[in-house]
Amino acid sequence: MRTEQLTTGRFRVYPPDAIPLWALSSKRVLSQIGKTFGFEQFQLAQSEGDQGPPSLLFGRGRLPSADPALPATIESLRISHDHLDLTTRAPQGHGFSDALLVEIGRVCSEADPTRAAWLDAFRIEIFQTVWVGRLEVIPEDMIDPRARAVLVSALSAENGQGSRHASARGLSMRVTTRVPKPELLELGGQLADDEFKLEPRAGRLPSEQAWFSASPLRSEDHLRLLEELERAYRG
Repeated sequence: MRTEQLTTGRFRVYPPDAIPLWALSSKRVLSQIGKTFGFEQFQLAQSEGDQGPPSLLFGRGRLPSADPALPATIESLRISHDHLDLTTRAPQGHGFSDALLVEIGRVCSEADPTRAAWLDAFRIEIFQTVWVGRLEVIPEDMIDPRARAVLVSALSAENGQGSRHASARGLSMRVTTRVPKPELLELGGQLADDEFKLEPRAGRLPSEQAWFSASPLRSEDHLRLLEELERAYRG
């Protein structure tokens, strides 16, 4: 198995008034956040149907310790009145975003010391991992029952809640998880079912054994699952 691209996301939902959005929206704080993380883009963004104040949307940044000449590893950071949405692209996966959130919390705490702990006061956190790379699996393996057995068993070990349904669609495999999220419902939100997806990478030759995979798992769990699937066929 070889990883070519690893993109991770985390979506945190907060109770009302937990995020000090007005303090973060001041010119001084926006400038501090932009300089600290080297963000190349910033705009106020209003989600469709959202009645709250505009979100703060930053794009293309990096950790303060990173070389400015290197490609941006923070794809986007969106801070809204009730949620935080972070997307990163780094080989360390969610380990990188863990470190990044510590830095974001430090900067925000300096901006408004009276609300220093707001970043960790979320009600629910949702993860996403998108992986592209080489896997010692051929597309025809996806119609083999072993693929279902490995995926469903491994995913069930990660999260015992809800029900799982595996289906082969052509030469791809999807495992849908229906998991109730009462904390999110209490806050008036609703999400689609979780889904693990594995399919040949579009535009690549079959001989390259290039795959695309997406899941609601932390990156380290996602990579471990792909390795387990590979061993089931080639081990």
